[in-house]
Amino acid sequence: MDNQQATNCEDFANTRFIPVTLSLNERARLKHKIEEINEFRGRRMSLVRRTDKLLGQMQPVKQSMKVFVDYQTVELVKHTQVTIDSGL
Repeated sequence: MDNQQATNCEDFANTRFIPVTLSLNERARLKHKIEEINEFRGRRMSLVRRTDKLLGQMQPVKQSMKVFVDYQTVELVKHTQVTIDSGL
């Protein structure tokens, strides 16, 4: 961190926040905006918790799955014609 950045940090740390007078309309808008932000944060955290729960419930995927089909079934499928009823 160079001297300029350090000075900016110190300036910010030493900043005194000045109370601002807001009209009732401005207060209502600001309050509504804060409520929206808090609602968004709540939904996001809820989604994170649900995702973590689902990930905890997932079973590991099996590396290989072997499918056994007997020879007669394969021959039957090869020689069976499938017709589609077009409804006409």
